Amino acid sequence: MSESTTIQLPPVPPDGGSPEPPPHRRWIRVALITALAVLLVAAPLALYLLLNGEDSGGSGGGGPVPSEVPSASAVPSGQPSATTGVPAPDGRISPDVLRNATIDVPAWPTDNLTGLSGRVAFHNGQVLIPPDSRFPFERHMVIGAVTYGDLDRDGATETVVQISAVIQGGGVQLVALDRNRAGAIVTMGTVVAATGAIRDIDGAAGRVTGDGVVEARVADFQRCCGDETPQTWQKRGYTWDGSRFRQTTGPVSFPPNPSVTETGFDAGELVFGPAVDGVRHGTLTVTVRHVRGTRPHHLVLLFEPAPGIERDGSSWPPVQVAPNGHLTVELPTPATGASATYTFAFRRPATATDDEFGLDLRGATAGGVLLSESNPWDGQHRVTVRTTD
Repeated sequence: MSESTTIQLPPVPPDGGSPEPPPHRRWIRVALITALAVLLVAAPLALYLLLNGEDSGGSGGGGPVPSEVPSASAVPSGQPSATTGVPAPDGRISPDVLRNATIDVPAWPTDNLTGLSGRVAFHNGQVLIPPDSRFPFERHMVIGAVTYGDLDRDGATETVVQISAVIQGGGVQLVALDRNRAGAIVTMGTVVAATGAIRDIDGAAGRVTGDGVVEARVADFQRCCGDETPQTWQKRGYTWDGSRFRQTTGPVSFPPNPSVTETGFDAGELVFGPAVDGVRHGTLTVTVRHVRGTRPHHLVLLFEPAPGIERDGSSWPPVQVAPNGHLTVELPTPATGASATYTFAFRRPATATDDEFGLDLRGATAGGVLLSESNPWDGQHRVTVRTTD
Protein backbone atom coordinates (compact mmCIF):
# COMPACT_ATOMS: atom_id res chain seq x y z
CA MET A 1 0.00 0.00 0.00
CA SER A 2 1.37 3.43 -0.88
CA GLU A 3 0.56 7.06 -0.13
CA SER A 4 -1.52 5.91 2.82
CA THR A 5 -3.23 8.19 5.31
CA THR A 6 -1.63 8.52 8.70
CA ILE A 7 -3.68 7.17 11.60
CA GLN A 8 -3.67 9.62 14.51
CA LEU A 9 -3.30 7.68 17.74
CA PRO A 10 -3.58 9.69 20.99
CA PRO A 11 -2.41 7.80 24.11
CA VAL A 12 -4.79 6.24 26.61
CA PRO A 13 -3.46 6.49 30.19
CA PRO A 14 -3.18 3.11 31.95
CA ASP A 15 -5.76 2.42 34.64
CA GLY A 16 -7.72 5.49 33.60
CA GLY A 17 -5.03 8.05 34.34
CA SER A 18 -1.34 8.77 34.65
CA PRO A 19 0.81 11.03 36.83
CA GLU A 20 0.79 14.60 35.61
CA PRO A 21 4.40 15.46 34.72
CA PRO A 22 6.12 18.56 36.05
CA PRO A 23 7.37 21.46 33.95
CA HIS A 24 10.93 20.64 32.98
CA ARG A 25 12.51 23.10 30.62
CA ARG A 26 16.01 24.50 30.88
CA TRP A 27 15.61 27.73 32.89
CA ILE A 28 15.06 28.57 36.59
CA ARG A 29 14.42 24.92 37.46
CA VAL A 30 17.75 23.15 37.86
CA ALA A 31 17.91 23.47 41.67
CA LEU A 32 14.57 21.67 41.90
CA ILE A 33 15.45 18.76 39.63
CA THR A 34 15.94 16.19 42.38
CA ALA A 35 12.52 16.97 43.82
CA LEU A 36 10.63 16.46 40.56
CA ALA A 37 9.56 12.95 41.50
CA VAL A 38 7.55 14.50 44.35
CA LEU A 39 6.34 17.53 42.43
CA LEU A 40 4.69 15.78 39.46
CA VAL A 41 1.83 18.27 39.18
CA ALA A 42 1.99 19.77 35.68
CA ALA A 43 0.25 19.23 32.33
CA PRO A 44 -0.62 15.70 31.15
CA LEU A 45 1.03 13.85 28.31
CA ALA A 46 -1.83 14.65 25.96
CA LEU A 47 -0.57 18.27 25.86
CA TYR A 48 2.65 17.12 24.23
CA LEU A 49 0.95 15.09 21.55
CA LEU A 50 -1.38 17.98 20.78
CA LEU A 51 1.46 20.50 20.53
CA ASN A 52 3.60 18.09 18.50
CA GLY A 53 1.52 18.85 15.44
CA GLU A 54 1.72 22.66 15.60
CA ASP A 55 2.57 24.36 12.32
CA SER A 56 4.82 27.34 11.81
CA GLY A 57 7.54 28.54 9.47
CA GLY A 58 8.65 27.45 6.01
CA SER A 59 11.15 25.18 4.30
CA GLY A 60 14.55 25.45 2.73
CA GLY A 61 16.18 23.75 -0.23
CA GLY A 62 18.55 20.89 -0.73
CA GLY A 63 19.11 17.45 -2.22
CA PRO A 64 19.54 13.81 -1.22
CA VAL A 65 22.14 13.03 1.45
CA PRO A 66 22.57 10.26 4.02
CA SER A 67 20.15 10.39 6.93
CA GLU A 68 21.22 12.40 9.97
CA VAL A 69 20.34 9.43 12.21
CA PRO A 70 21.87 5.94 11.92
CA SER A 71 19.19 3.27 11.96
CA ALA A 72 19.09 0.28 14.25
CA SER A 73 20.04 -3.13 12.87
CA ALA A 74 17.32 -4.28 10.49
CA VAL A 75 15.29 -7.47 10.69
CA PRO A 76 12.90 -6.98 7.73
CA SER A 77 10.61 -9.57 6.21
CA GLY A 78 12.07 -11.88 3.63
CA GLN A 79 11.79 -11.28 -0.10
CA PRO A 80 9.45 -13.52 -2.11
CA SER A 81 11.21 -16.70 -3.08
CA ALA A 82 12.34 -16.75 -6.69
CA THR A 83 11.54 -20.45 -6.90
CA THR A 84 8.41 -20.89 -4.78
CA GLY A 85 6.88 -17.46 -5.26
CA VAL A 86 5.82 -17.38 -1.59
CA PRO A 87 4.84 -13.77 -0.80
CA ALA A 88 6.56 -11.76 1.92
CA PRO A 89 4.80 -11.56 5.30
CA ASP A 90 2.21 -8.83 5.76
CA GLY A 91 3.82 -6.15 7.94
CA ARG A 92 0.68 -4.08 8.49
CA ILE A 93 0.29 -3.84 12.28
CA SER A 94 -2.90 -2.24 13.51
CA PRO A 95 -2.91 0.61 16.04
CA ASP A 96 -4.78 -1.57 18.55
CA VAL A 97 -2.06 -4.22 18.34
CA LEU A 98 0.74 -1.67 18.59
CA ARG A 99 -0.72 -0.15 21.76
CA ASN A 100 -0.21 -3.42 23.61
CA ALA A 101 2.72 -4.90 21.71
CA THR A 102 6.28 -5.68 22.74
CA ILE A 103 8.49 -3.73 20.36
CA ASP A 104 12.25 -3.77 19.88
CA VAL A 105 12.80 0.00 20.23
CA PRO A 106 16.01 1.34 18.64
CA ALA A 107 18.48 3.32 20.74
CA TRP A 108 17.57 6.95 21.42
CA PRO A 109 19.85 9.84 20.42
CA THR A 110 21.77 10.98 23.48
CA ASP A 111 21.32 14.69 22.72
CA ASN A 112 17.66 14.65 23.70
CA LEU A 113 15.32 13.26 26.34
CA THR A 114 15.77 9.49 26.09
CA GLY A 115 13.40 6.57 26.49
CA LEU A 116 13.79 2.84 26.93
CA SER A 117 15.40 0.82 24.15
CA GLY A 118 15.47 -2.87 23.38
CA ARG A 119 12.42 -5.03 24.06
CA VAL A 120 9.74 -2.73 25.47
CA ALA A 121 6.23 -3.92 26.38
CA PHE A 122 3.59 -1.21 25.87
CA HIS A 123 0.30 -1.17 27.78
CA ASN A 124 -2.54 0.97 26.45
CA GLY A 125 -0.08 2.79 24.27
CA GLN A 126 2.50 3.86 26.83
CA VAL A 127 5.22 2.85 29.29
CA LEU A 128 6.34 4.60 32.48
CA ILE A 129 10.09 5.27 32.50
CA PRO A 130 11.60 5.41 36.01
CA PRO A 131 14.18 8.05 36.99
CA ASP A 132 17.78 7.34 36.09
CA SER A 133 21.19 8.92 36.61
CA ARG A 134 20.78 11.39 33.74
CA PHE A 135 17.08 12.25 34.13
CA PRO A 136 16.09 11.94 37.82
CA PHE A 137 12.35 12.19 37.15
CA GLU A 138 9.63 9.95 35.73
CA ARG A 139 8.67 10.30 32.08
CA HIS A 140 6.61 8.29 29.59
CA MET A 141 7.10 6.53 26.27
CA VAL A 142 4.01 6.69 24.09
CA ILE A 143 2.83 5.19 20.82
CA GLY A 144 1.78 7.91 18.39
CA ALA A 145 0.62 8.17 14.79
CA VAL A 146 0.87 5.18 12.44
CA THR A 147 1.19 4.95 8.67
CA TYR A 148 1.79 2.14 6.18
CA GLY A 149 3.56 1.39 2.90
CA ASP A 150 5.92 -0.99 1.13
CA LEU A 151 9.21 0.25 2.58
CA ASP A 152 11.52 -2.53 1.39
CA ARG A 153 9.76 -3.01 -1.97
CA ASP A 154 9.05 -6.70 -1.38
CA GLY A 155 5.41 -6.45 -2.41
CA ALA A 156 4.13 -6.44 1.19
CA THR A 157 3.15 -3.61 3.51
CA GLU A 158 5.24 -2.42 6.47
CA THR A 159 4.38 -0.11 9.39
CA VAL A 160 5.86 3.25 10.47
CA VAL A 161 4.99 4.33 14.02
CA GLN A 162 5.88 7.45 15.99
CA ILE A 163 7.37 6.64 19.41
CA SER A 164 8.00 9.48 21.88
CA ALA A 165 9.72 9.81 25.26
CA VAL A 166 8.05 12.80 26.85
CA ILE A 167 7.53 14.99 29.87
CA GLN A 168 6.21 18.28 28.47
CA GLY A 169 8.09 17.61 25.23
CA GLY A 170 11.02 15.32 24.67
CA GLY A 171 12.48 12.76 22.28
CA VAL A 172 10.68 11.56 19.14
CA GLN A 173 11.50 8.94 16.53
CA LEU A 174 9.72 7.29 13.62
CA VAL A 175 10.33 3.54 13.71
CA ALA A 176 9.71 1.10 10.85
CA LEU A 177 8.24 -2.30 11.79
CA ASP A 178 7.54 -5.52 9.89
CA ARG A 179 6.50 -9.11 10.66
CA ASN A 180 8.63 -12.20 10.13
CA ARG A 181 7.28 -15.43 8.65
CA ALA A 182 6.31 -16.60 12.13
CA GLY A 183 4.09 -13.53 12.50
CA ALA A 184 6.22 -11.83 15.16
CA ILE A 185 6.77 -8.06 15.07
CA VAL A 186 10.33 -7.17 14.06
CA THR A 187 12.05 -3.78 13.83
CA MET A 188 13.62 -2.56 10.61
CA GLY A 189 15.12 0.56 12.19
CA THR A 190 14.73 4.25 12.93
CA VAL A 191 13.49 6.24 9.94
CA VAL A 192 14.33 9.62 11.51
CA ALA A 193 14.75 10.85 15.09
CA ALA A 194 14.84 14.25 16.79
CA THR A 195 18.58 14.84 17.09
CA GLY A 196 21.11 17.41 16.00
CA ALA A 197 19.36 20.21 14.14
CA ILE A 198 16.09 18.22 13.96
CA ARG A 199 14.25 18.89 17.22
CA ASP A 200 10.67 17.81 16.45
CA ILE A 201 8.78 15.44 14.14
CA ASP A 202 5.11 15.80 13.19
CA GLY A 203 4.11 12.14 13.11
CA ALA A 204 0.58 12.98 11.97
CA ALA A 205 1.96 14.43 8.72
CA GLY A 206 3.95 11.33 7.73
CA ARG A 207 3.17 9.19 4.70
CA VAL A 208 4.76 6.54 2.49
CA THR A 209 4.98 7.25 -1.24
CA GLY A 210 4.39 4.71 -4.01
CA ASP A 211 8.13 4.08 -4.35
CA GLY A 212 8.60 3.40 -0.61
CA VAL A 213 9.91 6.79 0.55
CA VAL A 214 8.84 7.73 4.08
CA GLU A 215 8.03 11.42 3.99
CA ALA A 216 8.33 13.12 7.40
CA ARG A 217 7.71 16.67 8.54
CA VAL A 218 10.54 17.87 10.79
CA ALA A 219 11.24 21.11 12.67
CA ASP A 220 14.19 22.98 14.13
CA PHE A 221 12.45 23.62 17.47
CA GLN A 222 9.96 21.77 19.68
CA ARG A 223 7.28 23.91 21.24
CA CYS A 224 5.82 23.07 24.60
CA CYS A 225 3.68 24.53 27.32
CA GLY A 226 2.54 27.77 25.72
CA ASP A 227 5.89 28.53 24.06
CA GLU A 228 5.52 30.68 20.94
CA THR A 229 9.09 30.43 19.62
CA PRO A 230 9.02 30.48 15.77
CA GLN A 231 9.55 27.07 14.17
CA THR A 232 10.77 26.11 10.71
CA TRP A 233 9.09 22.96 9.33
CA GLN A 234 10.40 20.97 6.37
CA LYS A 235 9.35 17.83 4.48
CA ARG A 236 12.15 15.31 4.13
CA GLY A 237 12.08 11.81 2.64
CA TYR A 238 13.83 8.66 3.88
CA THR A 239 14.44 5.44 1.93
CA TRP A 240 15.32 1.90 3.07
CA ASP A 241 18.61 0.81 1.46
CA GLY A 242 18.52 -2.79 2.65
CA SER A 243 20.14 -2.15 6.03
CA ARG A 244 19.07 1.31 7.20
CA PHE A 245 17.05 4.40 6.29
CA ARG A 246 18.81 7.29 4.58
CA GLN A 247 17.55 10.72 3.63
CA THR A 248 16.96 10.86 -0.12
CA THR A 249 14.65 13.85 -0.66
CA GLY A 250 14.02 17.29 0.81
CA PRO A 251 16.23 19.93 2.46
CA VAL A 252 19.33 18.82 4.32
CA SER A 253 19.62 21.80 6.66
CA PHE A 254 17.50 24.48 8.27
CA PRO A 255 17.80 28.19 7.56
CA PRO A 256 18.99 30.29 10.52
CA ASN A 257 16.34 30.84 13.18
CA PRO A 258 17.12 34.13 14.98
CA SER A 259 15.09 33.03 18.02
CA VAL A 260 16.85 29.71 18.62
CA THR A 261 20.30 28.74 19.82
CA GLU A 262 21.96 25.81 21.54
CA THR A 263 24.43 26.35 24.34
CA GLY A 264 26.05 23.85 26.65
CA PHE A 265 28.31 23.64 29.66
CA ASP A 266 30.15 21.31 32.01
CA ALA A 267 30.71 21.86 35.71
CA GLY A 268 33.09 20.29 38.18
CA GLU A 269 32.43 19.70 41.89
CA LEU A 270 32.16 22.51 44.42
CA VAL A 271 34.68 21.40 47.06
CA PHE A 272 34.83 23.26 50.37
CA GLY A 273 38.09 23.04 52.30
CA PRO A 274 38.81 22.96 56.06
CA ALA A 275 37.04 25.42 58.33
CA VAL A 276 38.88 28.66 59.04
CA ASP A 277 37.32 30.97 61.61
CA GLY A 278 34.01 29.17 61.22
CA VAL A 279 33.92 29.44 57.42
CA ARG A 280 34.77 27.04 54.61
CA HIS A 281 35.97 28.25 51.19
CA GLY A 282 35.71 26.46 47.87
CA THR A 283 35.78 26.90 44.09
CA LEU A 284 33.68 25.71 41.18
CA THR A 285 34.98 25.40 37.58
CA VAL A 286 32.50 25.86 34.72
CA THR A 287 33.18 25.40 30.99
CA VAL A 288 30.67 27.04 28.63
CA ARG A 289 30.24 26.64 24.87
CA HIS A 290 28.04 27.59 21.92
CA VAL A 291 27.00 24.45 20.01
CA ARG A 292 24.82 25.58 17.09
CA GLY A 293 22.15 28.01 15.96
CA THR A 294 22.09 31.77 16.43
CA ARG A 295 25.22 32.97 18.19
CA PRO A 296 24.16 34.85 21.34
CA HIS A 297 25.50 38.31 22.07
CA HIS A 298 26.46 36.97 25.51
CA LEU A 299 25.77 34.02 27.80
CA VAL A 300 23.82 34.20 31.06
CA LEU A 301 24.99 31.77 33.75
CA LEU A 302 22.60 31.17 36.65
CA PHE A 303 23.76 29.80 40.03
CA GLU A 304 21.11 28.41 42.39
CA PRO A 305 23.00 27.60 45.62
CA ALA A 306 21.42 26.40 48.84
CA PRO A 307 20.98 28.99 51.60
CA GLY A 308 24.32 29.72 53.26
CA ILE A 309 26.43 29.27 50.11
CA GLU A 310 27.59 32.71 48.97
CA ARG A 311 30.03 34.10 46.43
CA ASP A 312 33.52 34.69 47.78
CA GLY A 313 36.50 36.84 46.87
CA SER A 314 36.86 39.78 44.51
CA SER A 315 37.49 38.04 41.19
CA TRP A 316 33.85 37.62 40.20
CA PRO A 317 32.56 39.37 37.08
CA PRO A 318 29.63 41.75 37.62
CA VAL A 319 26.88 39.74 39.29
CA GLN A 320 23.19 40.19 40.01
CA VAL A 321 21.97 38.75 43.32
CA ALA A 322 18.28 37.82 43.62
CA PRO A 323 16.42 37.99 46.96
CA ASN A 324 16.50 34.17 47.16
CA GLY A 325 20.31 34.16 46.89
CA HIS A 326 20.49 33.07 43.24
CA LEU A 327 23.36 34.63 41.30
CA THR A 328 23.45 35.63 37.62
CA VAL A 329 26.54 36.58 35.63
CA GLU A 330 27.01 37.54 31.99
CA LEU A 331 29.86 35.94 30.05
CA PRO A 332 31.23 36.44 26.51
CA THR A 333 30.04 33.86 23.99
CA PRO A 334 32.86 31.63 22.70
CA ALA A 335 33.13 30.98 18.98
CA THR A 336 30.75 28.30 17.75
CA GLY A 337 32.27 24.93 18.57
CA ALA A 338 34.78 26.48 20.99
CA SER A 339 34.61 26.77 24.79
CA ALA A 340 35.73 28.99 27.66
CA THR A 341 36.43 27.97 31.27
CA TYR A 342 35.81 30.03 34.40
CA THR A 343 36.44 29.45 38.11
CA PHE A 344 34.07 30.86 40.74
CA ALA A 345 34.80 31.11 44.47
CA PHE A 346 32.24 30.41 47.22
CA ARG A 347 32.08 30.26 51.00
CA ARG A 348 29.66 28.85 53.55
CA PRO A 349 29.45 28.41 57.35
CA ALA A 350 31.51 25.51 58.65
CA THR A 351 28.42 24.00 60.26
CA ALA A 352 26.32 24.01 57.04
CA THR A 353 25.28 20.63 55.65
CA ASP A 354 22.75 21.50 52.93
CA ASP A 355 24.50 20.95 49.60
CA GLU A 356 21.87 21.71 46.92
CA PHE A 357 23.44 23.62 44.03
CA GLY A 358 21.83 24.13 40.64
CA LEU A 359 23.39 25.63 37.56
CA ASP A 360 22.03 26.64 34.16
CA LEU A 361 23.12 28.53 31.05
CA ARG A 362 21.24 30.53 28.41
CA GLY A 363 22.14 32.69 25.45
CA ALA A 364 20.89 36.29 25.23
CA THR A 365 20.61 39.09 22.69
CA ALA A 366 22.38 42.46 23.06
CA GLY A 367 19.17 43.76 24.64
CA GLY A 368 19.18 40.99 27.23
CA VAL A 369 16.36 38.92 25.69
CA LEU A 370 16.90 35.22 26.37
CA LEU A 371 17.00 32.99 23.28
CA SER A 372 15.12 29.69 23.14
CA GLU A 373 17.25 26.58 23.58
CA SER A 374 16.83 24.05 20.78
CA ASN A 375 17.82 21.29 23.21
CA PRO A 376 16.46 22.05 26.69
CA TRP A 377 17.43 18.56 27.92
CA ASP A 378 21.16 19.13 27.59
CA GLY A 379 23.12 21.11 30.13
CA GLN A 380 20.89 20.76 33.15
CA HIS A 381 23.19 20.35 36.11
CA ARG A 382 23.03 19.73 39.79
CA VAL A 383 26.54 20.45 41.04
CA THR A 384 28.01 18.00 43.54
CA VAL A 385 29.01 19.76 46.77
CA ARG A 386 31.43 18.13 49.20
CA THR A 387 33.75 19.03 52.06
CA THR A 388 37.37 18.12 52.78
CA ASP A 389 39.19 18.54 56.10
